[in-house]
Amino acid sequence: MKLPELQLLVKEHNIKGSSNSNKQELIALLGEKGILSNEFVEKENRYREEREEKKRRKAECSNRVDEKHED
Repeated sequence: MKLPELQLLVKEHNIKGSSNSNKQELIALLGEKGILSNEFVEKENRYREEREEKKRRKAECSNRVDEKHED
């Protein structure tokens, strides 16, 4: 689910004070209010963690390549 879709859900359910919230915060808020299922919230969290892990691995590989070229 994209950020604009989450923002629309918040607006449709008249949830105040979330205009500066990021995607993770909106997902958590909508999950707490029962608007999004726990299954959906957990799936989004796993997906986010997997993306972060992939970025971390990519950065590590990039650093290794840079170190090899320094020699």
